[in-house]
Amino acid sequence: MMKTALLILSVLLFQAAPAQALELGLHMDMAFSDDQGVNARAVTLAKTVHARVSRNSFLWHRVEAQRGQRDWASMDQVVSMLEQAHIEPLMCVYGSPTWANGTQGNEEQYWLYVPVDQARFDAWLGQYKDFMREAATRYKGKVRKWELWNEQNLGEAWRPRVHPEHYAAWYTAMHEVIRSVDPEAEISLGGLGNLTFVGEGSMPGYQFLQKIYDMKIYPEIVSIHPYTKIGPDQFTQWDNNFDDVSLIRRIMESHGQANRPLWITEWGWSSADVGEQRQALYLKKSLDMLQTRFRYVTLAIYFLDWDRPPQYYFGLYTSEFISKPAAFVFAEQAKAMGQGR
Repeated sequence: MMKTALLILSVLLFQAAPAQALELGLHMDMAFSDDQGVNARAVTLAKTVHARVSRNSFLWHRVEAQRGQRDWASMDQVVSMLEQAHIEPLMCVYGSPTWANGTQGNEEQYWLYVPVDQARFDAWLGQYKDFMREAATRYKGKVRKWELWNEQNLGEAWRPRVHPEHYAAWYTAMHEVIRSVDPEAEISLGGLGNLTFVGEGSMPGYQFLQKIYDMKIYPEIVSIHPYTKIGPDQFTQWDNNFDDVSLIRRIMESHGQANRPLWITEWGWSSADVGEQRQALYLKKSLDMLQTRFRYVTLAIYFLDWDRPPQYYFGLYTSEFISKPAAFVFAEQAKAMGQGR
């Protein structure tokens, strides 16, 4: 009887979540570049492949390196470029300046450190709320999509160690601030990485999400990064696979969130690892799966627009802005979905 009841509930939850149109976008991260010529070129390339959404890091430490001196010029330019190109920005909020998080500034990726001591964390949280309130107010009507942190379940992204309770407090506070300023905003949980398997010091994405639910937090939108080393239609035991998407969806459904959107805010393959032809093939297969098997995914952001050597060769374009085969795959798929302009 119990199995029958669960099956009926699963069917009802599935029926309650009709498929929505899928939007395609690119991770562009223009906030890290001070070369506006490069950013302008990147926007042109994004338009060429019919990207509808541009994901960028929204970095407090870049805006307010010195306490009380906020410089929005660089972020204003990014938002303006995208607005003029009719590409919607998705801003991923994470990190903090040294004066707020207590680092010296010489630590690797110092901005990703979060105070562990409760009193210091509470002070940091209050300062973050003040920053976020001004940010949401400044970009109301221009930035509608917000993602709160990036891969917070990984030790290298929420330093010095993963802390679900502190993340939950930060997420809740930022969500409340943005919502108070912009009732129409779309606000997502930070993209979860390594969904099923991670190294020491990190937590699998599915487990982190479960802990969020255990704390009685029910995100409006869940975001994930279903990276895999193999093809999207292949499966390797004891490793991360593209079809981990379905695992996350089942967890959402089990907590009554079948009606909530699921976003993929990063996914892709490095052409340095799999070759350009296979990169294009895997991209095509994954896009087909999103439109057939994972139709509950409403936004998919491919990582990356162009290569950033020596670490990232996931781009649709090389670092010299030369098209790879994957660029044509992305463009054709986006155009077929009605994203062409």
